[in-house]
Amino acid sequence: MTDGRPEPAEPPEISVVVPTRGRPDHAAECVASILACDDGYFTITVIDQSDDDQTAAALAELGDARVRRVATATRGAATARNVGVAETDGPIIAFTDDDCRVDTTWL
Repeated sequence: MTDGRPEPAEPPEISVVVPTRGRPDHAAECVASILACDDGYFTITVIDQSDDDQTAAALAELGDARVRRVATATRGAATARNVGVAETDGPIIAFTDDDCRVDTTWL
């Protein structure tokens, strides 16, 4: 750093929150794009408002321990983001929607 402060030993962990409802293919593709990011210090919490387990199955196929699905009966993206904040513990929280595909440098 140019301000005289030492660099941290590791970058802070980022908690990524992805709200979804009834779109397992979108959720899995979104999460796969996040998993491809260059930064390795992140977790992904998918807030699943679906009425079935198809999103759970799609995410399980990714087979990555950094991905966690939280099923909720709540409705609405804003509500899902609030649930996501409560479910994460990283010092930085990033949000994206299930229909987004992020660049490898997004984080």
